[in-house]
Amino acid sequence: MKIEKHTKQVLAWITIVIFILALIILISYYYVIEPSTPIIAKLTGTDGGSFVESAGFYEGMLQLTDIKTNNRYIVSTCTQDWSWVKIDSCYKLNLKEINTNMESHKYSAELSGCYVGRLESVECK
Repeated sequence: MKIEKHTKQVLAWITIVIFILALIILISYYYVIEPSTPIIAKLTGTDGGSFVESAGFYEGMLQLTDIKTNNRYIVSTCTQDWSWVKIDSCYKLNLKEINTNMESHKYSAELSGCYVGRLESVECK
């Protein structure tokens, strides 16, 4: 089957766009998403928090807002106890540690993509 010149150009542009998007994602991951300095963030919402029997953990999404910058973060969390999760409470976030924790569970079928554990509760100041 003969591919027309126009089709080759379209495929070339699609490849270039995909490459640029992948590059933007990598740069964002290393320079924007993963600061190593802990931040204080207020829990503004949750999604989930129900017990998943096959995993033996409660799983949910924590929606947190940095109290200094108003940057928003969503942390997929797997924990053995959901009672510590309290709206309007503040937690210390170290995004680098969170990402390392999530990375260490990426090969677990039940815990893949989760931060496993509890966030440290701190005073909102």
